[in-house]
Order: sequence, then C-alpha cells, then structure tokens
Amino acid sequence: MLNMMRLIGITLLVIYLGCACASQSQSGPPAVIYPDPMDVPLDQRAPTR
Repeated sequence: MLNMMRLIGITLLVIYLGCACASQSQSGPPAVIYPDPMDVPLDQRAPTR
C-alpha cells in the first residue's frame, strides 16, 4: 500500500513539474518539457530533494 501511494505521489509530482516547465517556456515547442539542467538558469532549476 505504501509503495502505491509513493508511486502516485511521484507521478503527480512529475506531471506537475512538466506542466510548470511547459507553461514557463511558451516560446519553445511544448515537446521539450525536460530541458538540459545546464541550460536552465540557477534560480529556475527545480530544487533537488
């Protein structure tokens, strides 16, 4: 049961981050949801853990 909740939480988090990134970069194609972390400015990077 705990693994199921964890999986759902991670999935929702990934979807949320993907939507946030897609809405931020409106000038680029929507297919590029996960840009290279080195191309993103430091203040826009998602906090790790």
